[in-house]
Amino acid sequence: MGLALDVSTEAQAPLPEAERRFAGPRWWYAGLAASVVLAACLRLWRLNENGFGNLYYSAAALSMSQDPLAFLFGALDTNNFITVDKPAIGIWPQAIAVTLFGLNWATALLPTALFGIASVHVLAQVVRLSFGADAGSATARVAGLLAALGLAICPIAVASDRGNNPDAFMVLVLLLAALVLLNAIRTERIWVLACSAALIGLAFNVKMLQAYLVLPAFAVTWLFCARTTLVRRLIGLLAALLSLLAASAAWMASLYLVPPDRRAFIGGSTDGSALDLVLGYNGASRIVGAGSGQVQQNGGFGGPPGAGRFLHGVLVEQVSWLLPLAVLGVITVIVARCKVAYPGLILLGGWSLVLLVVFSQAKGTFHPYYTTQLAPAVVGLAAIGLAVGFSGLARKELPVVAALAVQLIVGIAWIARIVSARPGATPDWMLPVILTLGAVAVLAIWLRNGLLAGIVATLALSLAPFSWAVVTAGQPLVAPNPLAGHVRDNPIIPVTVTADDQKLADFLTARRGDARWIGASVSAMGAVPLTIASGGRPVMAIGGFLGKDPALSPEQLAELVRTRELRFVELGIGWGTRGVDLSRLDITPAQRQMLGNLATLRIGHSNPKIQDWVRDSCQHVDPMNYGGSPTADLTIGLFDCGAAR
Repeated sequence: MGLALDVSTEAQAPLPEAERRFAGPRWWYAGLAASVVLAACLRLWRLNENGFGNLYYSAAALSMSQDPLAFLFGALDTNNFITVDKPAIGIWPQAIAVTLFGLNWATALLPTALFGIASVHVLAQVVRLSFGADAGSATARVAGLLAALGLAICPIAVASDRGNNPDAFMVLVLLLAALVLLNAIRTERIWVLACSAALIGLAFNVKMLQAYLVLPAFAVTWLFCARTTLVRRLIGLLAALLSLLAASAAWMASLYLVPPDRRAFIGGSTDGSALDLVLGYNGASRIVGAGSGQVQQNGGFGGPPGAGRFLHGVLVEQVSWLLPLAVLGVITVIVARCKVAYPGLILLGGWSLVLLVVFSQAKGTFHPYYTTQLAPAVVGLAAIGLAVGFSGLARKELPVVAALAVQLIVGIAWIARIVSARPGATPDWMLPVILTLGAVAVLAIWLRNGLLAGIVATLALSLAPFSWAVVTAGQPLVAPNPLAGHVRDNPIIPVTVTADDQKLADFLTARRGDARWIGASVSAMGAVPLTIASGGRPVMAIGGFLGKDPALSPEQLAELVRTRELRFVELGIGWGTRGVDLSRLDITPAQRQMLGNLATLRIGHSNPKIQDWVRDSCQHVDPMNYGGSPTADLTIGLFDCGAAR
């Protein structure tokens, strides 16, 4: 068979009677249902308090629901001027929901929450089926249930699933791809492997190159675990590659079916093409950065790059609480020589390793919620290790029992350290309870009481992350940068539809006349509140997300004004020559620093020629004219360009 690993069960000792009694499906289905219900509670409870989530995607979904071309491109306005900086497919579920039921908190947030809930169920199946011929055993089922529980309460997964960023959609598709891959290995069918690759291609069309980070793990798992000839395995990889490329290119190719003069500028690109977005903004710039200024501001969301990014800082209680448990889980399986679990180790271990390396070294924009993609893999590894360890305890295999004890001691100690390092983030009683439960679990292992040890250890390991998840579900979410637990100072200022935005949208709509757009903003951050406040009327985001995209020149802007297609332009933060008095805004110190950086560096209107033309050719509109508050001009800066015609 060449490189194929021997994952047969011949070397495994027979299951004892105590374990065989639990091999039936009834308790498995009950436990799986309980995990899914728990996941649903944490993702749906008080979800309406998060409003429209990330307005950047909600405004796009609203525009996409009203125009077919905007739906295809993922445009921010119904005139199809510029798109979001992600593929449209990632927003299609939300856009379809908005088309059917209108824009509200449910259509904005429920699709993502449902993706997260479904991922809990799919991960359980992935972990169980990774045991191959032993997928029906109690060990495999316990591993699946532990994985489902872990993902259900994983803090960063809960936070991400309560917003509307596309990560939850991508994670679900990747887990489905893993499920199909395991079936391809079981059936030895190349077309099934090609279907798995096509699903990764679909995930690429949700979050682009980030989805490809799992490819090495998928390829190695097929190459080493498929029970067929080496030639057939290589042919399978070739077929999978062709399927992957075809699925990945489908959306980008479809854009070229639209005449050039009707195509939207692809947001985040430098030349308006989707390929540039893939390779640049959503590719190399995420790893190496796109300039020291941007790296300093954006890369800091998840902590400074380096090996320590996952060992301290914001990521620790988001996902890193699982890492020692996952690493030692691999060792437990190796000590147990549980060959049937090796496919799971290769798949989920490779998945985890690549993401840990890439995410820890990323010098570009790195948000903590990107680790939502990492969570299922490390949860799965930890679950497999624990299940195999407790199976060894039932068989009284001393080396496996020792490995299990070490896994639990280190895992519980790491969680206890996290809790002790963050006073006030959890109740005062939690630390002693975790330590006590850990001691009881180790004692139960020494007494060979596997049932007691399993229950108590699960409580000790899940108590803290569950509390962080509950806190996350009970507090408003900063959707552009979702964080779990007690977030004291999120640096992101969430874009919301304020009373000033509503008054301004009404003002612009009433004065639109025959113009194609009711107004324009130098960046999407100024445009999207007006799009939502106006009910989806077109608002031009001149420079895309941060105002950096070269989608429009001053000459083209002047022509739009001359032909009466556009009249009003909003310059936003930092429009005045004297800067902005940030002390007048009700924001946290970290947000004030971030906003000051944006104003100083002029991100949001980084094309100074556009800004200069508007200030020189158009007339500033006093906020009182549209009923704005005294501080409205700090963040709006509206200009009337009608006189420039």
